[in-house]
Amino acid sequence: MTNVTITVSHDTLRRARMAATHVVAVDVPQVMRAIDLTGQASVAYWDALIVAAAESSGCERLLTEDLADGQLIGSVRIENPFVGHHRRLAEPRGSYEPSARATWTDAELRAAVSRYEDACRAAGMLPNAVHSYWDYAGRFLGWREGAYRPRGTVAVGRPVTMRPVTAADLVDETSLYRGAIASAGLSHATVETYHRHAMLFVRWLAGDFAPGRRLNKT
Repeated sequence: MTNVTITVSHDTLRRARMAATHVVAVDVPQVMRAIDLTGQASVAYWDALIVAAAESSGCERLLTEDLADGQLIGSVRIENPFVGHHRRLAEPRGSYEPSARATWTDAELRAAVSRYEDACRAAGMLPNAVHSYWDYAGRFLGWREGAYRPRGTVAVGRPVTMRPVTAADLVDETSLYRGAIASAGLSHATVETYHRHAMLFVRWLAGDFAPGRRLNKT
């Protein structure tokens, strides 16, 4: 009996897996559904379109860190795999103790947010995601400088003292920022999105977060 060895390249295996993947094409009904979900759930259109696509394919659970964990949007339940009881899906996470050594001025923080955008882009994140991370971080900095206020809130000038700040100071300021967003009457999901993205920027400053690190895991 003759033994025959068949060698299959990694590229062939990847192609086979991709060919077996169920792909949902975006069509007009999904776009219209996404527009409806944007108003109903107070989420961004592109997030709503992902939910609409998930609904159309019969998906009941959507794993994402860009929406509020546990939120039900349409017929799809949102689960953040990196928090709470879902954390078994995430990379090990240590306790976060912001460094008290480094300090940043307003100008240095503004320069840092540009580097943050570059870091997101270098990590291979999609352009929409890069813009989102940069934009949310910029809004937080604008709020602490008194240059930006959430729609629906009363202008009060600069909400925090102008001084060099540590990462720990910035963590405290993100809590104040969260309160300001909440006072605008925005949805819980929106409040959490603004606060979480501000915290991601602070964690990046402190060296505790690398944009796209989960995208780069193999």
